[in-house]
Amino acid sequence: MSGFTLSIRRVDDEAHPTIAERLLLEVDWAHLPRTGERVTVGGGHELGFTVCDVFHEDDNVAVDLGTKAIDERIVEDLALCGWTRRPMSVGALAG
Repeated sequence: MSGFTLSIRRVDDEAHPTIAERLLLEVDWAHLPRTGERVTVGGGHELGFTVCDVFHEDDNVAVDLGTKAIDERIVEDLALCGWTRRPMSVGALAG
């Protein structure tokens, strides 16, 4: 299997988000997760997700892990493990 991107839509508060961003990680796993499958990530934090979708973006395969409220401290730890941050508008969460 060639590499693909894990994508999380991160918010500061699920009910009333004021901050929204995408967290992205390039991986080279032997198995491409399928929609509905459980995936655990986190560099020691063990964040569990259910795959929402698998799609093509910018000629790459992306695995959408959905939207989750994640503390800033944990996001900083994820960055140390290779996750990158891409800002997005809170309004984009509805689309």
